[in-house]
Formats: sequence, C-alpha cells, structure tokens
Amino acid sequence: MNMNLTEIAAIVAALAFVVLVIYLVVVLVNVDKTLKIVNKHLDPITADVESIIASAEKMSADIASKVEKLDPVFVAAGDLGESVSHFAKKKNREDEEPSSIKKTVVDLANTAIKSGVAVQVASGVVNKVSKKRAAKKADLGE
Repeated sequence: MNMNLTEIAAIVAALAFVVLVIYLVVVLVNVDKTLKIVNKHLDPITADVESIIASAEKMSADIASKVEKLDPVFVAAGDLGESVSHFAKKKNREDEEPSSIKKTVVDLANTAIKSGVAVQVASGVVNKVSKKRAAKKADLGE
C-alpha cells in the first residue's frame, strides 16, 4: 500500500469535509430546536399584540369620531364668546337704549341655538350679566 502525497492529502480533505458536515448538522439541529422554542413563546405574544393593535385601532377611531363631534362645540363656544363680547361692549356704552339690549340678547340666543349650544348656557350668561348690571345700578344708586 504505497500512497503518494496527493492521495493522503485527498483523504485528509475528505475526512475534514466529513467532520465539517457533521458539525454543521449538529449546529443546524440546535438552531432548529431554538427556533421552535422561540416560535412557541412568540405565538401567545403575537396573539396579544394583534388584540392590542385591534383595540388601539378601535380606540383611535372612537377618539377621532368624538373629536369630530366636539368641533361644533368649540365653534359654538367661539361664537358664543364673540356674542358675549359684543353684548358686553354694547352694555358698557352709557347711551344704550333698552330695545338695543333686548336685540343683543335675542341675537345672543339665536347664535347659541344655531351653534348647537344649549339655550341654558346663554340664559345663564344673560342672567349673570343682568345681575352684574343690577348690582352696578344699585351701587350707583339708580
């Protein structure tokens, strides 16, 4: 059995390749086991995450619809504020006529009704202004 150097090198290379293949098989088997364990633990988490995402989407849609419904309230509050400001400016004039105040109160109520604000809010504002005016008249001795 006389082998030359090339044949010995080929046998060593073949044995090294066999060892490498066995090592890779062992590594791949361990990677497969690890991935199965990870998937086993991720499945419940994935279900939870999906339910959380669905809940967040519902909540986001609900918030968007509520914000949309609140827009007219803010517009109404702005309109009411402008009306009250206008009313207060007119009230502070010394030469104010009673019929003009009545018209301003009616305008204020109409604005509140058109804006969707409850008439009670406007009535409360008018009552407060009337009480302040009565108190002012009492202080002046009218």
